[in-house]
Amino acid sequence: MSKVTVFDMGATTGELVEKFGTSADRILECASVAKEDADIYFVYENPVFPDVKDVKCVIVSGSMAMVTDKPDWAMKASEWLKEAAKAHIPILGICFGHQLVAYTFGGKVDWCPNGTQAITNTIVLNEEGQKDAILNVMPKTFLANEGHSQSVIELPPEAIRLASSELEKNESYRIGDNIWGIQFHPEINHKLLKEIVVLWKEGLESQGIDYQKCYDSIQPTQCCGILKKFVELAQ
Repeated sequence: MSKVTVFDMGATTGELVEKFGTSADRILECASVAKEDADIYFVYENPVFPDVKDVKCVIVSGSMAMVTDKPDWAMKASEWLKEAAKAHIPILGICFGHQLVAYTFGGKVDWCPNGTQAITNTIVLNEEGQKDAILNVMPKTFLANEGHSQSVIELPPEAIRLASSELEKNESYRIGDNIWGIQFHPEINHKLLKEIVVLWKEGLESQGIDYQKCYDSIQPTQCCGILKKFVELAQ
């Protein structure tokens, strides 16, 4: 197996890392990739990037940061992604990664129109999504865990929408045949999402969002097949 590159953008706080691992840990577990078969870069701590020619594929994780704040490390990652795209390297962005990839290639990211999302949501694949190379492992309608405050409001000019939900029109997209974004989190299980929602309780309620409804929505999901298919296609 060629090594899988993961850009960990800092999605999990210290307490949760101790219980559930880093974002990179969970992405690799979800994708059934052993740590020795991966190169992990903690970009938010040290924005040093691999030479594009040494990368077979890259997964960009979620983050506690906001794309619209344009943190320096994220903008450096954005520039690297442009070079990776020129080299036709497979790219998959998750949540913040989904938003950063969209921003990088001309999309618009802003605050979620419906407020912060911290729920198990129903995702619906459109016709393009049902025949997509990595999403076709999922049924037309499936459950996925979400935890984000910003969204891809406008897709990049060359992107094709693959999936939507009642809360997010751009749950997933593809650019060409090698770049994907997914707003939802295959790597976050129901136990972790419940703890995240508890931590976010005050923030959710300050937006007028029903915390208990969010908490009660959370249930087990089975989306890891998407990550496995991405890794498989990249080999």
